[in-house]
Amino acid sequence: MQLVSATAPVEIIAPGEGVDVYLRRSPLRQEREHARVPAGLSVAEILEYCGIEPSRLYVTINGHAIEAKNWSRVRVKPGAVLSIVKVPGKGALRSILSLVVAVAALFFAVPIAGALGLAGVAGATSVIAAGITIVGSLAINALFPPAKPEAPAIDKTKTLYSIGGGKNSANQYGAIPVVFGHHRISPPYAAGAYTELSGDDQYLRMLFVVGYGPVSISDLRIGETPIDRFADVSYEIIENHLTEAPTLYTKPVFEESVQILLENKIGWSLSSWTQRTTADDVDEISVDISFPNGVYRYQKKDGKRVNYQVVVEVEYAVAGSGAWVSLPAIGITASSSQAIRRSVIRAVARGQYDIRVRKASPDYNGGDTVSETTYWTALRGRRNASVVSFNK
Repeated sequence: MQLVSATAPVEIIAPGEGVDVYLRRSPLRQEREHARVPAGLSVAEILEYCGIEPSRLYVTINGHAIEAKNWSRVRVKPGAVLSIVKVPGKGALRSILSLVVAVAALFFAVPIAGALGLAGVAGATSVIAAGITIVGSLAINALFPPAKPEAPAIDKTKTLYSIGGGKNSANQYGAIPVVFGHHRISPPYAAGAYTELSGDDQYLRMLFVVGYGPVSISDLRIGETPIDRFADVSYEIIENHLTEAPTLYTKPVFEESVQILLENKIGWSLSSWTQRTTADDVDEISVDISFPNGVYRYQKKDGKRVNYQVVVEVEYAVAGSGAWVSLPAIGITASSSQAIRRSVIRAVARGQYDIRVRKASPDYNGGDTVSETTYWTALRGRRNASVVSFNK
């Protein structure tokens, strides 16, 4: 018997041919991060190239699953799509958030969406004001979605999460509830929920009305989970707002969730502003800008990540006047793929104001990989008045 050897066909990969890599950091979310990597690398080499920890991953190439034991042996051809999904590990729900709850007495409801529940309410009026803190390093994928990512490159950095109002009902100008007997209730809002930034932490403050009393409040829950199961929880219950004011939700704040992508493409007029108007009679205005994928530039020539700059301009004017006043520009110079959030705040004479925002720096149009996705996320107006205006 004659043995015949055969040489495996050789495939030549042309310079510049690549592979699209998509990463989903949670199987519960549809958001994907995208990176373009050179073709011909093994799966293991691609994970290392992208800075992805090779543990608890589900990997497919063009829809075909690749077992972990084969990651170092399977090389990805040009034009293929490599999909990676992170598989949750144990303890993904621990240390989810910090909750601050204050209970006062009033009914000043505005349309807004919390999912705070109370059991053991037995019928001074009682109201609940709440502030929820999301710390950037806490793992809360199961409850709150991360800020919208569409990253052009993947990097090992901590994830920052966003939080919005829950699902308690709003009943503006409605009647204050009256509770008889022992019930489990989801109290309606007594004032508009709003968010605020402190560095990389985001806070959500809410105010709820429980009802005329006196009432006995027990077993506070978020959804079906007792508040005490969450890390760093604190709250206050105020039975008589006429003698004790809330300390965690002190002034009316009117927030609009804007969530508008800011762009400045070549050929666009620099005067292209995005404009919104605050509520009436506000004494302070604030604008939140976020860069959900971070700000950086990957140089094609050497693959190094270097600083990149994005500048956002903010102006305000008395509503309808057209007399615009500039606020300090928000300028970010960074080489990080971690989400970045910034606020600009200004005390103003009481009134209603037009606010306009634009991305002053032009969108990148070269051959490098740049992350500069910019969102105007929130507009706020704060009124210097007591949040509790009910006199009973």
